[in-house]
Amino acid sequence: MNYSMIAKSELVHGFYYLGYCRNARIARWNAERNVFIYRRNIAGNTILEEINHPEDTNEHDVFVPELLCDAPTKSIPLDL
Repeated sequence: MNYSMIAKSELVHGFYYLGYCRNARIARWNAERNVFIYRRNIAGNTILEEINHPEDTNEHDVFVPELLCDAPTKSIPLDL
């Protein structure tokens, strides 16, 4: 099944989205900071990182939101 990217104007502060970037498949939108926040595992440690929506940058790694989703078992805080 193919989904389209959700426009930044349609994102809701604090909601979770399924999508993709190099290191995550789920992220939480922080409208106050204008970024997604996601969990990343590095060498057995979990860290929080921020990442832009594709409309904001042409950097190589952005989070492409495709579907609104329920909160994961382990929540993602809105602040790092």
